[in-house]
Amino acid sequence: MMPSRLPALGRRLLHFWLVWSALLLVHEAGHAFVGARQGLDIGRVTVGVGPVLWRGERGETELVFRLVPVAGMTTIVQGLDGLRQL
Repeated sequence: MMPSRLPALGRRLLHFWLVWSALLLVHEAGHAFVGARQGLDIGRVTVGVGPVLWRGERGETELVFRLVPVAGMTTIVQGLDGLRQL
């Protein structure tokens, strides 16, 4: 079904889902970026909960995008001993 043929409420929900997902992605990417700059090993960046829609890798970091964008998580594998004080 084409997005232009969705009822108005359906389009609004789709737009909300896309924008909220993008905001969560940027937020979690910020955690990963700062952690990597501090010398931490980032194991996984996850956006959303529920079934996996997309999974990929960038370097040694696993990237996961799930169906329901209500939360996000950035997993630190190791490296807390070398954390610099800001």
